[in-house]
Amino acid sequence: MCERLTEGVPPPEERPSEGELVAWFREGLDALLERPRTSDETIGCFVFLPGAPNGRAFWARRQAHETTVRLRDAQLAAGERPSPTPAALALDGIDEFLTGFHARTRSRVRSAAPRVFSTRADEGPEWTVPPRR
Repeated sequence: MCERLTEGVPPPEERPSEGELVAWFREGLDALLERPRTSDETIGCFVFLPGAPNGRAFWARRQAHETTVRLRDAQLAAGERPSPTPAALALDGIDEFLTGFHARTRSRVRSAAPRVFSTRADEGPEWTVPPRR
């Protein structure tokens, strides 16, 4: 949503020094959080999951889940216990996986018999994953 690129971008010639890493990260995070808020809802951008309402909503959702996973990776790598994921975000992550990633024809998350996925939240949806055809 920042640039319309048609080919890969080489890495920057200069990388932030160790002392600049936090500021560099915050700058990128600010841009990541701001773009979905300020972009036109009808922006034409690439999406790779079926059923995405629009590019802006798709990438805001995708980056929320991707950032959550990377936070957990960083916490585990630092030897910390991962912080809890808010229930609404966790439920949406399950929904994105099952209705987005799993809905693709190449999904390998199938079995011979239907499976029902239940959440641990007090309230929330349940999903039935149909058998592979």
